[in-house]
Amino acid sequence: MQTNHAQLWKILIDDVAGLVRAKAVLAQQLQESDKKAKEELKRFLLELIEVLDAFDRVFANIAGRENEQPIGEQTRGWIGNFRGVRRQLERKLKACGVVSIADPPDRLARLGFHVVVDTRPATGLQNDTILEEVQKGYLWHSDVLRKAHVIAVKNN
Repeated sequence: MQTNHAQLWKILIDDVAGLVRAKAVLAQQLQESDKKAKEELKRFLLELIEVLDAFDRVFANIAGRENEQPIGEQTRGWIGNFRGVRRQLERKLKACGVVSIADPPDRLARLGFHVVVDTRPATGLQNDTILEEVQKGYLWHSDVLRKAHVIAVKNN
């Protein structure tokens, strides 16, 4: 039995339509996979930032105690090594596009970049002026990875 041209065209059109549908499904799956991978990387980067926070807490604790009692040379060496590890972690994060959120020039808290965790009155300063950064904020490329937690001015 010989197939005529009309039947061949129909088979070809059906095959092309099937390929177009398959491509759409694969494109959707790829998009979902990319989104999932980005979310997993984001979670991982946030976990690494928590390690930076832990280093910062240790160094703040050490700085508060250095005045109370002298620190020996061996301890100073260890502290220096830990500071080096922190800097190395910070460089690796920067290579991945993670940088800390810089203080705005006007020192005002911005809704998209800061979370005001406490307020205090301060005569002579504008409301929302940042008085203290409680927790650093970070950008991942141009996206906010974690907002900075700040204490800001609120005058009555």
